[in-house]
Amino acid sequence: MTSAGRRSCFEGANAYFARHGVFVLVTGALAVVANFLRLSEFGFYEDDWYYCAQAFIYTPQEWFGQLLNSVRNFYAGRPVQEIFLYMFSWVGAALGSPVALYLEAAVLLVLASVLMYHVLRLRYPVFFALFASLLFSISPLTTIRQHLNGTLWSAPAFILLFTAFLLYGRGLRAAAFLPAVAALMTYEPVGLLFLAAPVFERRRRRLRRLVAHCAAFGLLLGIYILIRAKLGEPRLNESLAGFGWNSIWQVLKYDLLFSIQSFRSYIFACHFGLVNKSISTLWWTALTGGLIFLRLKSMPALFSAWRRRPASMPRAKFFWWLRRAALPSLGLILLGYALTYFTLPRQLLYPFAGRDTRVSLAASFGSSMLAVSLVYLALLLSPQRWWRRVVAITALAVSLMVLRFSFVVQEDYAKAWSDHKNLLLQMVLLSHDISPDSLLLIERLPPSAGRPASINTQPHGLQVSFTRLFRRNHGPSVQVVYSDHWKRYLEIRSDGRLYWKQREFYGAHYLDTSRPLGPIIHFVEHKPICLRRVENPLYISGRQIIKQRQPEAFEKHIKNNWAAFERSTLVSWVLPDFALQP
Repeated sequence: MTSAGRRSCFEGANAYFARHGVFVLVTGALAVVANFLRLSEFGFYEDDWYYCAQAFIYTPQEWFGQLLNSVRNFYAGRPVQEIFLYMFSWVGAALGSPVALYLEAAVLLVLASVLMYHVLRLRYPVFFALFASLLFSISPLTTIRQHLNGTLWSAPAFILLFTAFLLYGRGLRAAAFLPAVAALMTYEPVGLLFLAAPVFERRRRRLRRLVAHCAAFGLLLGIYILIRAKLGEPRLNESLAGFGWNSIWQVLKYDLLFSIQSFRSYIFACHFGLVNKSISTLWWTALTGGLIFLRLKSMPALFSAWRRRPASMPRAKFFWWLRRAALPSLGLILLGYALTYFTLPRQLLYPFAGRDTRVSLAASFGSSMLAVSLVYLALLLSPQRWWRRVVAITALAVSLMVLRFSFVVQEDYAKAWSDHKNLLLQMVLLSHDISPDSLLLIERLPPSAGRPASINTQPHGLQVSFTRLFRRNHGPSVQVVYSDHWKRYLEIRSDGRLYWKQREFYGAHYLDTSRPLGPIIHFVEHKPICLRRVENPLYISGRQIIKQRQPEAFEKHIKNNWAAFERSTLVSWVLPDFALQP
């Protein structure tokens, strides 16, 4: 690059930071602090064990071979999502630290939030763009921003979508379809939002151009679905099984009801942000909110509620915000939930927390815009200073409660990982007589009533943990049950081996009926996160299936069979060294 070229780049960067630097800094800082302040206390949750953890036990050749096979076979119909998950997981494993995975997630979320700010600046004032992007980074609609197998693909999906919006808004409409299709192949509900790209054009929208845009993207969407159907992709076949005219009504019902229910997520977050008793969450909320206020206090719009206004407010301004911001935002929410019927189990139950809140990921964009639009509309309802102050104070209070809830979610993640490690450690310490074919069966307490946990509401992560902590998936199996009914669902088959009778029953799921079971080491959770080993005999077809320790195990030191398992690099991050000593 010539000196003139370097000077031009330097001047361009200076101009960018002079115009946007403060807003980009605030947006990025909030995304990191509100979601990853405690990243050193986070771990692997649920599906993380299938992607992120496995990267630590395979060679790069094996790992990328799996990636190629997954993309070639159109696994789950989302090949770009698979690429993101495999690539980012491999980078974390190559750096030798799971913490690196969270640093990647933080960077991706920052980039998505900053790009959203720039998308909104195509059409809206800086105050609107800034606070909508801030709200997006702490949106209460979803609690999986700290979930690696959530952010490592959802943030890239939004990055692709916002890139498509920016290209479209700058007149590069044909080029915009490339990242839009990539977003669709990452996560369909996010990619579908590209139908709203004309909203972010400054020039007047003509009906012919709108129809052409929807038709072009609809054609690409149809081709994508046909390819998945041609390949016999199971997720698509399952979603469309029995689909008919009645199903169309169900799709619309799910979309409308989930869109309405999404407003309750703000009430949910405000309530639990308010009643939370942690001093830490209160301190970080006050500090973060205070620093943002000090950094933005020079913005004229920030104090508009305290300035004098004309006695009569122009109606045109109110209807501009209604027509150009509030209604398009509502449309984006409806688009975000358009595929809900296909992406969740067929239960009309809106999730407020947990991994199922991924269904609200796409809607969080429009929801953040709508929340700020409603504040603008409320401020324009009356010229009275007292009214504007009430609106401003209410908006500030709600924002602070939602911000505090984001720290509550981080507490949930830290506690869930601590509990997970604690359970694994107790199982190891109570089973020195383990063998490679043993089944560690945990009879857990039912989930407690009260606020639903933000993560780890499903047991499958715990069930595969040991197979990821030891190389080549050679760790023992774990089965979690939530009742003592499990004893009725075991059988000895004709080959003389023990099997589960069915794939699920009350209190247990994800059972493998084709795999023979070894000796069962039985644990009972007698109080939360406290296990004891139960060795009462249990006979199936005359055979005793519960593994019992020898009497001398209680009198002298016996060999710890866990020491014989070949460890992966993850073990030192999860279990203390003394637990695996011979």
